[in-house]
Amino acid sequence: MAAKSAFSQIQAIEQAMSGVYSRPGAARSVLWLDGIAALHKTMDNVLNNAPQPITTDSMRPLAQQLASCTAALDRLGPPTQRMQPVYDLAKQGCAQYEKAAGCFTTAADLGTVVAGSADAQKQKQAEDCAFAAPGDGSKLLADAEAKGFEIHQAAK
Repeated sequence: MAAKSAFSQIQAIEQAMSGVYSRPGAARSVLWLDGIAALHKTMDNVLNNAPQPITTDSMRPLAQQLASCTAALDRLGPPTQRMQPVYDLAKQGCAQYEKAAGCFTTAADLGTVVAGSADAQKQKQAEDCAFAAPGDGSKLLADAEAKGFEIHQAAK
């Protein structure tokens, strides 16, 4: 259910952005920044809306959603030259979400492990990564939003 929700949110972002390139530069930048904010909310909601408890079976769909960040960012279209620093921060944020996706996949691939085994240690490391990296990604997307606001305000 959560997977469908995140993908629906990404589709809504794409729809909202569909007319961006026919608009004047300032309006285009504002709409593009709205897309960054929507992407941030969508990516944060992946874990916020995850089924509880998170199991190895639920990790794969979470990984798929987290891995979609860069593709969703790219679907917003290229930033204006002024917004390039915002894009760079957002791209770094997406890299963190995608790192989490890889970690969830690793943890899921290990399946059920024996406590105290080498696989149990690998799984714990993968799970720790999977839950830490989205926080780093969210901070970078928040930084991107703040940078966009700063650039937009300076241009007024």
